[in-house]
Amino acid sequence: MYRQKLCVSLMKYGELSDIEQVLLLKKVGFDGFTIDDCGLNTDVDALVKLAKEENMIISSYHAPFNKCDDMWNPEEIGEKARTELISCVETCAKHEIPIMVTHAFLGYDNDFVSVEAGLDRFGSVARRASELGVRLALENTEGEQWLAVLM
Repeated sequence: MYRQKLCVSLMKYGELSDIEQVLLLKKVGFDGFTIDDCGLNTDVDALVKLAKEENMIISSYHAPFNKCDDMWNPEEIGEKARTELISCVETCAKHEIPIMVTHAFLGYDNDFVSVEAGLDRFGSVARRASELGVRLALENTEGEQWLAVLM
């Protein structure tokens, strides 16, 4: 893997804190890590500081996925999901994390989908990401048709 950086995602592994995970990853030879902030409770500032101290990279930031299907809901709940994702994009920009990972949809059986609402909300997240120089990555979509709509 010439000129490739070896990174792995931080997760909630038993008793290990994020800081302990990063130090262990460094010790065993990883070049960097991905912040998995699905609960919006990760101390991103501390991880960025540690990454700099340990000369590691942060390859991406995984935004919460528990509200991604709300992005397609025409009600106020969809606006809350949009605000949350835009905040995550801004976190990436603030810390110079190049990629924000999110899901396009979660749940095969949801019937409240509004294509207009989804396109509008994901579009505004994409525009904000573009303004800030953050790339978006969509993954693990349940209901592939919604990923196709966004693409």
